[in-house]
Amino acid sequence: MQARFCPQCGAPRGAGDRFCRGCGRDLSEAPPPDGVRSFPAAASDVPPRSVPPLLAIGVVLILLVVAVSGGLLVSSAMRPRPTAAPLAVVATPTALLALSPAPAPAAPSVAPYVLPPVSLPPLPAVTPASVASIKLVSARATAVGYQIMIAAQFKNLGPDLVALGDGAAYILYATDGSLITSGTFLLPLPQVIAAGQSAYYFDTYVVTEGSVSVGRVEVTPPRLYSATDLGPPITLSDVSVGSDAYGVTVDVKGIAINGGSDDLQNVVVGIIFFDRNGRPIGGAVDNVATPVIGGGQRRGFQMLAASVLPVGVLNMAASHKLIAYNWSPLP
Repeated sequence: MQARFCPQCGAPRGAGDRFCRGCGRDLSEAPPPDGVRSFPAAASDVPPRSVPPLLAIGVVLILLVVAVSGGLLVSSAMRPRPTAAPLAVVATPTALLALSPAPAPAAPSVAPYVLPPVSLPPLPAVTPASVASIKLVSARATAVGYQIMIAAQFKNLGPDLVALGDGAAYILYATDGSLITSGTFLLPLPQVIAAGQSAYYFDTYVVTEGSVSVGRVEVTPPRLYSATDLGPPITLSDVSVGSDAYGVTVDVKGIAINGGSDDLQNVVVGIIFFDRNGRPIGGAVDNVATPVIGGGQRRGFQMLAASVLPVGVLNMAASHKLIAYNWSPLP
């Protein structure tokens, strides 16, 4: 009876097996004698196991794919990578941006504008007169307490009427030649004078500290104009000249009467104080409280400008005179 086991490796075998399924031994050979056991041969003596052709082809293909992939990976790892150059940051100064300004837009073409003719209002009916037609008769400064009264008198040498404009000024010096003060006279008294008549200017300076020895006075004459008449007639009545309630300053009040038919817009009243020789010591000029006086109407007034005069002038003056007129602006 044929053994059911492989005599080489002892693996079980089938009845029709020609080769051992364990070691691949040819089972057609005669079995060894009884009592003699054969051991497996060395690995070098074992014939190679046959591999099916399709399996061998598949293994070869897998090995090729692995070899190619590994070669590519190794080649890629060994290949030197390019080094990226660092970006250069360039700071642009703001001054460089201003070197190329945007071109300015072209100015539109505009036709020149021509001013329309302007018609000026006519000037008052006065014409410039010669300065030689008046003369400075008196210019003096009188100290009364802590005040200095400055008075100037101009006389019309004729033969025409003269209207006095602005520009009359003065400079007051001390006896040692030093300057005390200077200023500009305001309103004349009156504004229009006939040949041989006089007009007066006044101002008052207050000494704030120390004592002043009054010297000479320099006077600049006003602008002169030739006038056609003396202006509307204005008379004064019920005039009162005295000291105020405290006995410190001068108080002047009364009534102004418009003797014409036209309304008077700028009625001016002034007072002049004279010494024994008829020379002006001081005075004041003021608009009345209600400057507009209709034709034939009467208005009361109280001179505010006179309230700056020291009451001592009433004792120094030998006489006084009041004058009223309607002031008109001159060119």
